[in-house]
Amino acid sequence: MDNENKKIIKQKSDLWTVPNILTYLRFALVVPFVILFLNEKYLESAICIGLSGISDCLDGFFARKLNQVTQLGKLLDPIADKITLISVMFCMAFYAPNVIPILAVLIAKDATMLI
Repeated sequence: MDNENKKIIKQKSDLWTVPNILTYLRFALVVPFVILFLNEKYLESAICIGLSGISDCLDGFFARKLNQVTQLGKLLDPIADKITLISVMFCMAFYAPNVIPILAVLIAKDATMLI
């Protein structure tokens, strides 16, 4: 593989593809989800997670349908998944402390995979 193919962002237009914009939306939905959940606004927080899940499905669909699969998208999509999952687990741990061991295992697994 040459150096050109190893670049994550091959051109500036890769930043603003429909799938990548949907992934950015998933990152942005984490903060309101956590705030709403911790303020016991469970319906609103569920809507945030629902929107996140829908955008997760749609980003893959549009990436293939519009032929907009990018290296950046391949990198950001699983990161958005992990951040969303960990934020949900932290909120669950706050609400139900008995899930803390599960959260610890999840974080350890992901940290191990990063290494």
